[in-house]
Amino acid sequence: GTLLLKQGATITQQKYELLRALEFSFTGSKGEYSLRSRFGTGLYILLIFIGLGYFLRLHYAHVLAHSSSLNLYMFTFGTGILIALLLENYTVIRALSVPLLLVPVIIRSFFSDRLALFTHTIMIVALVPFVSATVQFLSVQFFAGLITLFFIRGIYKRSQLVQSTLKIMFVLLLIHVSIHLIRESDWTSQSVLPVIYSLGGTLILLFIFPLIYFFERSFGVVSDLTLLELSDTNNPLLKKLSKEAPGTFQHTMQVANLAEFATELVGGNTLLVRTGALYHDIGKVINSQYFTENQSSTNSPHEELSYFESAEIIIAHINDGIELAKKHKLPDIVIDFIRTHHGTSRVEYFYRKFKEDHPDSDQFDQFQYPGPKPFSKETAIVMMSDAVEASTRSIKDKTEQNLSEMIDKVIGHQLATGQFDNASITMKEINTIRDAFKRFIRGV
Repeated sequence: GTLLLKQGATITQQKYELLRALEFSFTGSKGEYSLRSRFGTGLYILLIFIGLGYFLRLHYAHVLAHSSSLNLYMFTFGTGILIALLLENYTVIRALSVPLLLVPVIIRSFFSDRLALFTHTIMIVALVPFVSATVQFLSVQFFAGLITLFFIRGIYKRSQLVQSTLKIMFVLLLIHVSIHLIRESDWTSQSVLPVIYSLGGTLILLFIFPLIYFFERSFGVVSDLTLLELSDTNNPLLKKLSKEAPGTFQHTMQVANLAEFATELVGGNTLLVRTGALYHDIGKVINSQYFTENQSSTNSPHEELSYFESAEIIIAHINDGIELAKKHKLPDIVIDFIRTHHGTSRVEYFYRKFKEDHPDSDQFDQFQYPGPKPFSKETAIVMMSDAVEASTRSIKDKTEQNLSEMIDKVIGHQLATGQFDNASITMKEINTIRDAFKRFIRGV
C-alpha cells in the first residue's frame, strides 16, 4: 500500500532503483536464491538440455556421433549462455551487449542454417527467466540472430562482412526504436544505453573469420570458409593434378559440377560435395599414364601388364590419394571422399577381361576396391557422379537414349551391389539424382 512515486514525478537514481526492485518482485529474476529457487533453476536447465539432446538425436545424429562436432556445439551453446548470465549480474541492460548472434553464426559455419536457428531460439528461451528487461532482451536478441543468419549467409570476403554488419546494426536500431515507440517512452540516457550496448556487441561479427579459424584448430572441425579455400583450383594440390594429369583434372571438374547440381536438388552440403569431388581422384597423379583420360595415344601401358597388375595400379589410386591428402593436410571430411568414391565395387574392365579368359577361376577379389562404402549423402552423390561421368564419357554414339540407359545401368549396378547401404540417402533422392544426371549430361 506504500506509494512508490507519482505519475509525472522526476525519476532520481534512488527512485529508479526502487522501480527495479518492483520489477524484480514481479519477474522473480533477482534477489537471494533459496533452495527452492536453485532447484527450479536446475530443473529448468535440465529440461532445456533434454529438449536440445532430443532434437539433435532426431535430426542431427551425426553431431552426437562425432565427439569433435559435439564438443564444438556444446562449447558454443554453453559459452553464450554463461557470458550472458555473468554480465546480467552487473547491470540490468548489459545482457543486451552479449553478442549472442555470434552463436548461430558459428553453428551455421560448421553445421547448417536450420540447426543454427534452432540453437539460437532455444538459447534465448533458456536465458529468459534469468534476465531482466525480458521483453526487450527477447525481442532484440531473437531478431538479431535471425537477421544475422540472413545477412551473413554466403559471406566469404571482408568487404561483404563489413557491409553485412552495418546492415545488421541498422535493423537492430530499427527494432530498438520500434520497441521504444510501442512503450511511448521518452529518450533518456537510461533508454539509449541498451541501444548502445546492443549495437556495440554486434561489432564482434567483424572478427568472425579469426574466430572460426580458432574453432577449427581447437575442435578439429571444418567450416565452409576452409572448404571454399580448398575448392579453389589454384590450390597447390589441384594445380599439381591439372599439370600432371590434365585428363583427370577435367574429369574431376565435371564430377564436381554434376555432384553439386544433384546436391542442390536433394539437399546437402553443396560446398562439401564440390570440394570432395575435386579431390576424389587426386591419387591418379602418381601413375597418371595408366588412366584412360590421361592417355593421348592408342597404345595403352596396360598392354604390357597382366590383368592383376593393371587392377592393382588402378585400385592403388585410392591409397595414393589418401597419402597425398594427408601430406597436404587435407581435413578428414574431404579425405572421406577419396576413401569411398569406389566403395567396394570392382575394376570392371579388367575383371571382365580376366573372367573371359578364366571363367572357372575364383580370384576375383583382387579386382575389388577395399572400401569403405559411402556413409553420407554427400559421399554417395560423389560416387554416383564419378561413375556416371566416366561411363557416359566412354560412349561412342552419345544419343539421348544411350546416355539415359547408361546412367540407369550404372546407378542400378551400384544399388544392386549395396554401395549405398550405409549412406543416409533415400530411393526417392536417388531417383531424383538419376533424372538430374540425365538432364545435366544431355546438356554437356
